[in-house]
This record gives sequence, C-alpha cells and structure tokens, in this order.
Amino acid sequence: MSGKEESFDLHLTDGTLRKFERTGIYLKTSFQAPPGTYRIREVVRDVVAKEISALNCEALIPAAQGSAAAASKPPRPERVLSAAQSMANWTPAQFVQAIPELRGLEPAANQDELPLILKRVGANVKAFFDTLPDITAHEGIILQRLDWADHPIDTMWEDFNYLDLSLPAKDGIGLEEYRTNRRGKRVEPKPLQGGFVTRGFTSMLVHFHPMYQPDSTFRYLGRQVTRDGERDVVYFAQILEKARIREALNTSERSIQILVQGLAWIDPVSYQIVRMRTDVLFPIDDPYLRQETTDSQFAAVRFPGDARPVWLPVDVTVSLGWNRQSFSNEHHYSDFKLFRVATETTETGPKHDPSRQ
Repeated sequence: MSGKEESFDLHLTDGTLRKFERTGIYLKTSFQAPPGTYRIREVVRDVVAKEISALNCEALIPAAQGSAAAASKPPRPERVLSAAQSMANWTPAQFVQAIPELRGLEPAANQDELPLILKRVGANVKAFFDTLPDITAHEGIILQRLDWADHPIDTMWEDFNYLDLSLPAKDGIGLEEYRTNRRGKRVEPKPLQGGFVTRGFTSMLVHFHPMYQPDSTFRYLGRQVTRDGERDVVYFAQILEKARIREALNTSERSIQILVQGLAWIDPVSYQIVRMRTDVLFPIDDPYLRQETTDSQFAAVRFPGDARPVWLPVDVTVSLGWNRQSFSNEHHYSDFKLFRVATETTETGPKHDPSRQ
C-alpha cells in the first residue's frame, strides 16, 4: 500500500559502538493506515559494511471505536498490534484472526454467564492453592534461539527435578517453585546467549483466585468445540492501578515488571482451567521487549491416597521476543509424585535426605 525510507548517520565513540554491538540500536518510525490487516516488510541496509537484513510481520489495525463524529476525525497513527497492546476491545473475529487456536469459537451473545463461571472457577483455584501438596516432577526443557522466520538456530536440552512446595501465606498463594539436579541440589539451567530461562507456571492460575479477581477485568468470549470437548473461553487483563501480582523479567541490566492479559479455556462441567495463554500487557514502550507469550496445557494428576485430581501444567511453551532476537522455551512435565523428606536413623543421629519418593 505504501513505503517509507529513512536514513541514519551515526557518529559513535568506541565505547558506544561496543555497547551497541551487545544491545543493538533501537530506532522508531510510524506511518498512517486505515483499519485492516497488513503485511509489513522492514529492510535495513548497512551502507558501510554492505550488509542487509529483513523482517516480515503482520499488522492488525482495528476499526475505530466510538461515535460517528469521532470516527469522522482523521485517524491517528496506530502502532502495530502486538502482544503488548490490550485485546479488551477486540471483536471475536479479531481474536480468531490473531489466535488461530480459537477457530470454531461460537461468540457469546452477552456476559450473563460470566459471573457463574468466575465464581466456580475461582472456587476451584482457591481449593487448588489451599490443598496443593508438596510435589515433584520430571521436567524436560528445550531452549531455542530462533531466526527471523522462527527457525531454530541454536538448541539446548536439559532435564531436572521440578519441585512445587506449598508454604503458609496470608495472600492465598503460598507456593515455592524451583529445580534440583539428581543429587537434590538446587540448580537453574544456563540460558542460551542473550536468552532467558522461564519458570513459575504452577502459580499461573492465581489470576482467577477469588482474592485476585478484582485485580483484572474479565470477558466471556463464548464456547468452542475442541478435540477434547467443549470449552468456555474467558479473556482477562490485569488492571494497572489494582494489580498486586506482577511477572518479572530479569536481565543483566534491569528487572522489568510485567502485567499480563490472556485467555483461559475452561471445562464447562468441572470448571477447571485446562489451558491458559498469557501475553504481555505492560510495559508497552519497553524498547527491547517485543513479545512474551506463555501457552500452558493443564492435566488432572492423581496421587495415591487422594481421590481428588490436581490440575497441573504438563506442557508449557514460552515465546519471547527480546531486542533483535527471538527465543522459545518448551517445558514438559511428567512423573508427578508426592515430595516427602525421608528420615534415616543412624548411630550418629537423624539424617535428613530430601528425596523424591
């Protein structure tokens, strides 16, 4: 539809050049376009080194909201819709277009069912945090760095024991999650160069806890028929002024506090969350954070002596766009067991050996 060209002359000191070699250079441009879906191609050429690079992406600009008078005003420049922008006012068609996994969604005619869904899901989530035992599982992690077309260019596999330990807490979510090696020593995998290692997925359900539901806005999108049965789909987004829980993205230079928005696929019979997807809501203007999408699949896990199933994440994929790079972390959990501290009696007295049993 249109094109735009800009040139930048950089006169850098040696120290600034070394910094940019590590972090990259952040430049911003904008252009106007009417509502619609667009394919954007960005081409960057270094006239000194004679090198060229390109990036393609989709841009979805929604129709303007408001009165006819407001719609008649010249449109202001719109940023590319990304995970950092609110989906709260999206139409069902926009949700399906941006998230293909929603195909087949039957849009809700109204929000009459939402209060009951939140009440029953909230009761399940509260019971989850109130009764969650100490558990351990095998965790397989696949870390990947991706090229511009999302093809892996660097891959690393690692295995750990993953522990979820319940702790007394007044906030309703006393939970500690960490990894250990085969000797029971607390460890964390090393990220790929420039990348991250993600964790903390068991506590993702907290946004539907009755204590924290006031921190978010909710919207019932409708019912979807999936290969595993019917699912109610609920959108949620944390409210900046109210959110008490925030994700943290830690880098070598700073820690970024993140609010999220997302979707929950809910079993309409048991009111258990069987799938959850979250995207970044804030900060919108961070120059390096382009995307952080977490897609979690939950399954019912049963432990000996307890007939009640515990719904735990079994497959989690995190897609992260940071600076000029893209990363993917896949987490696969299996072999769930109760975690207990075994005590051995010897001549020298009791010896405590944290182990998986």
